[in-house]
Amino acid sequence: MVSEAASAAAGDWSGAVHQALKSQGVTVVGFVPDGGMKRVIELCLADPSMRTVPLTNEAE
Repeated sequence: MVSEAASAAAGDWSGAVHQALKSQGVTVVGFVPDGGMKRVIELCLADPSMRTVPLTNEAE
C-alpha cells in the first residue's frame, strides 16, 4: 500500500518536471503513454501553453 506521504512526494516530482519544462520554454511535448509518467503527462495535457503529441511504441 502506498502511503499518503509517498503519494504527495510522487505528485511533487511530477509538478517539478512540468515546471522545469515550462521554465526552459518547452512548448511541444511528445509522449508515449506510460503509467510512471501519468501525472506529468496530465499536467502537460492540461497546460494551454503546451502542445502535446501522443506517440506510439514499436509494439503498436
